[in-house]
Amino acid sequence: TLAFVFLCAIAWPTLGWWVWEYTRPDSYYSHGLALPFVVALLLWHRRAALRAVPKTVFLPALFLYLPALL
Repeated sequence: TLAFVFLCAIAWPTLGWWVWEYTRPDSYYSHGLALPFVVALLLWHRRAALRAVPKTVFLPALFLYLPALL
């Protein structure tokens, strides 16, 4: 919970810009506000299939993940 609050505090300027960009009358990105809901719906619809996927570690992904922590 604290990590989520910290992440929101760091991302607040970007989130503010997104809202401004998505709600402008002449914006080509006005569909952006619907995307989180569409993604949530797709994840909810496929939740059984996602739970059935075996959980394994993909070691090559560490080459992307570890530098991001630095």
